[in-house]
Amino acid sequence: MSLKVRFCGFENRFVTKGEVTVWCSSISFGETLIDGYLSLGESFLNTAFEDHSFVIHDRKNNYVAAFRDFFGLFPLFYAYPSPEGSPSADVAADDVPLFFSFSIKAILDGWNQKAEINPERIVRYFDRENRGGLVNDQTFFRHIHRILPSQALIIKNGVIEWKMTGFLDLKKNNALTYRQLSDQFKHTFEHSVFRKANGFNSIGANLSGGLDSSAISSVIQSKSELQTFYVDIDSEDAEEKEFVNAVLSKWQREGSDSRHYSVKPGKEFSRIITELTADIAQPEMMAIPISIFEPLAETAHLKGSDIILSGNGGDQVIGYGFDYMEELFESENWKKLSVAMRQYLRHYESQYAFLSPKWGQSTKRAKVRMFALYFFVSKWKKKKSLKNIFSSVFVLNKYFGIRAHEIFRLLKTKTTRKDKVPETMMFVKPAFNDDLITESVKTFDTDELVGHYTLSDYQKQQLKYCFSDPGIIHNEEMFALFSKQNLQVDYPFFDKELLELTINVTLSDSFREGKGRGILRDAMQDYLPQKVAERTSKGEFSEYGYRAFKSLWQDFKRRPDAWTHPVWDIISREAFDFSLEVIYNGKLKASKKNRHIWQASRVLYLAIWLDFVEQYNHRYKVQDGPVL
Repeated sequence: MSLKVRFCGFENRFVTKGEVTVWCSSISFGETLIDGYLSLGESFLNTAFEDHSFVIHDRKNNYVAAFRDFFGLFPLFYAYPSPEGSPSADVAADDVPLFFSFSIKAILDGWNQKAEINPERIVRYFDRENRGGLVNDQTFFRHIHRILPSQALIIKNGVIEWKMTGFLDLKKNNALTYRQLSDQFKHTFEHSVFRKANGFNSIGANLSGGLDSSAISSVIQSKSELQTFYVDIDSEDAEEKEFVNAVLSKWQREGSDSRHYSVKPGKEFSRIITELTADIAQPEMMAIPISIFEPLAETAHLKGSDIILSGNGGDQVIGYGFDYMEELFESENWKKLSVAMRQYLRHYESQYAFLSPKWGQSTKRAKVRMFALYFFVSKWKKKKSLKNIFSSVFVLNKYFGIRAHEIFRLLKTKTTRKDKVPETMMFVKPAFNDDLITESVKTFDTDELVGHYTLSDYQKQQLKYCFSDPGIIHNEEMFALFSKQNLQVDYPFFDKELLELTINVTLSDSFREGKGRGILRDAMQDYLPQKVAERTSKGEFSEYGYRAFKSLWQDFKRRPDAWTHPVWDIISREAFDFSLEVIYNGKLKASKKNRHIWQASRVLYLAIWLDFVEQYNHRYKVQDGPVL
């Protein structure tokens, strides 16, 4: 009996030749993929295809292989409507279709069955402790799962095999000097940028003014024409135009066809989020909603771009190196730690104004003393050991000039931020937790990427950041948003060879005299304008998230069912109201309210998604609505 496979949606991304069909996330790669498979058979799939998610269905040989790209940049979902919710070895005998798609929504439309929500995913959605955890295969629907990054689901003659398809070689660069690593980074990054852009006629890039987007735009414009797009959110805190203009000025050439466009994000937040939720079929994940990118995608489409290159991934693959101070503390290298603290504060002192009402009038030496005391006390509190306190009094006095009575005075007064806001309350009702139906969960395992190689704690954190749950889901959202405009979006920093380099950069080299991101600054010095290469600030978009929440909340309150909506069967009104008080506290800046905006926004995103599920089930004449 032949295996039934249905691929849902994305008709422009499949190629059929004879008995073989290939669906590929990349519009331009499908032909290459199917020709390679027809020529070499299954052995062709052993070749590295880290940049693409795809499904091959060979009807003649009763064979299916579904591969997800190495970093999980491009989504790949499957659905198997069985009681277990996942395919088993007798899938062919059961004669039950196995659904694949790059979109959850397309699967829902294709299988025409009742959509059952996944309560476990909702609980995780509000769990701040796991917000940076590794991605797993769950979606917000039971029976619909994501294939994890760098993994493949292979079915041959009814036999199921899960296979890891990509591995990191962390030894090949560990003997290189920092200069060699920096030179290699430059060549590898250049190659990644042009490889991602290869095959597209008109290249676009999101130029935000940060180090990452500026590096991509500069590399492209050194050899090719480029359309750049800047999202202007009209906020003093997020003023990036001076950095964008520095990049444009450096690479402007007479007679160039390169063009730059400044776009404004839409203000109809409820409409935008509702439409995006219907396209993505899951609640928005980001505190700063993805609606900020909608006008960029629309403008890029109108201006004829085929692909948008994004700087997303730079933080994950490169990191900042500020854990260098933690490393020096743990190794008790006090002399170097005192130097590192002075270097760090030279660039980031404004972040620590909460340490003293007279911070702005204090000398540099006094600021270092206050920061050192704050740094040490935070470590003591973490370890909860008086022994650590007494043993460090001598250190603080010798290297920072801090006297014992200052230390104990600080401990007694419990130094905290003057503008500290309350912690958020538990949003999901305990009763909802009690009714969970536990399903087996497949979580991404970074150890599988490195084999027997022993990772340092910092390297483990770097990999965890690369394959985090919100990061992967953000990629899925971006794919859906840009696919709607028939555009591809890609990320040159998410490159396996680049990660193999950066994971061998020491914290001291990344720290770069307190600026952070040393290897990127050094490797890109020929490309980046000095103004951008030396910047240590980051764009601040909290105000946009704040405006988005307020707009969504005003619209939600006008609904007739605002206080009887099914979302309140899941979410505690008390916790939500508590966050509202903080969010509308006029004495606090938007950036100080992020935790509460993050949680309260998710309540509204969840409500919009529950509306989508109800409408979907009504469309297919399911009378009893979603299963809660």
